[in-house]
Amino acid sequence: MYMIGSCPGIRSEEDESLTALCQRQKDPESFYSYLIDIPVLSLKTNRTYANIYCARCHNDVLQLAQWNISIQCNKDITEYIINNISLPVRS
Repeated sequence: MYMIGSCPGIRSEEDESLTALCQRQKDPESFYSYLIDIPVLSLKTNRTYANIYCARCHNDVLQLAQWNISIQCNKDITEYIINNISLPVRS
């Protein structure tokens, strides 16, 4: 599936910030928003964007539909955490 995941040329500091969100380059210090990870479809242009920020930098935000996302895990997450995450050892 093809989706638009970048913005046209950067013209201002605000555009630079929007481009970073479109390309999922979030600042680790900032608050996480699921909007960065959910694709949207423009009902006006029939284009699919990687996220709402990409649609915004293309000025295509009037008639958007978010994808319905569901996550299922076939394994017990507790077992995964125990086996794959190491905690610092106190001395």
